[in-house]
Amino acid sequence: MPSLKQVCALLIAFAIGSSVSAQAETYKHLSEALANPEKATRLDLGAVYQEDAAEPVEENNPDFSLKLLPEAFGSLTNLKELNIGGLEALEELPKELGNLKNLESIVIDNGNGYQMNVSLPETIAGLEKLKILRLYGAFDASGIMENEKGEPVKAKKLPQALGALQNLEVLDIGRNGLNEVPPQVASLAKLVTLNLDYNGIKELPEFVGNLKNLKNLTINCNGGTRLPDSLKNLKGLNIAMGNAALKLKDQEELRKRFPDAVFDFSSEFDDDTANEMIPESTVDNGED
Repeated sequence: MPSLKQVCALLIAFAIGSSVSAQAETYKHLSEALANPEKATRLDLGAVYQEDAAEPVEENNPDFSLKLLPEAFGSLTNLKELNIGGLEALEELPKELGNLKNLESIVIDNGNGYQMNVSLPETIAGLEKLKILRLYGAFDASGIMENEKGEPVKAKKLPQALGALQNLEVLDIGRNGLNEVPPQVASLAKLVTLNLDYNGIKELPEFVGNLKNLKNLTINCNGGTRLPDSLKNLKGLNIAMGNAALKLKDQEELRKRFPDAVFDFSSEFDDDTANEMIPESTVDNGED
């Protein structure tokens, strides 16, 4: 039987935990979050997609002019979700990001309306609870011709420490002008979803098929991507390959080559890269 002292200690710990949970809050301005660091569990900076919203929600605030986040950013140690959108002036996330040990999700999603080129620190390796990392258009310099000094802009690169995120389940590096899958991805043993849409990746490396937990692979709008034989190792893999310039015979060959995979060849854009689709009249006759 626990002693009275132990029971009291447990009750106090429970009360403190309940109090912190009750005070957990979402902040939409960095200054507000930094004023209440112990309460902040979610931080939305800039134009962020909200649930059931077709367009990002944008508010006028000084965060849009941020080039660097302050060292005090590292005081948000209860933060679980960090969402950033449209902060085109932002150059990097600070090394203090590694202090946020409770982070489970980092989303930098710029859609198609913004242009960001932000780097992540190597200290990201310390985020052992991180499960979701969405960097959609986060380091795409294709539309940024030059900086304030008139110098050409180079796209930032993913940190080497990405491979240390052993609990990561979702990685989205779509729309970043990539021509290859970063080698750090090979170390992400628990990865379930890999999104590579809107890049220029012409061939997937063999290591993708060694990601034993991978269930969803999207490579839409890459202009056509060669798949490695190693994908045969993954049973029930969902593969989306829209706008890959695939004829019907090409699609059938892929289905035969990877019989355990489920393919989606539907294309978003009706252009030269659109996949050939079965004519509607043929489909109707088949149903009859």
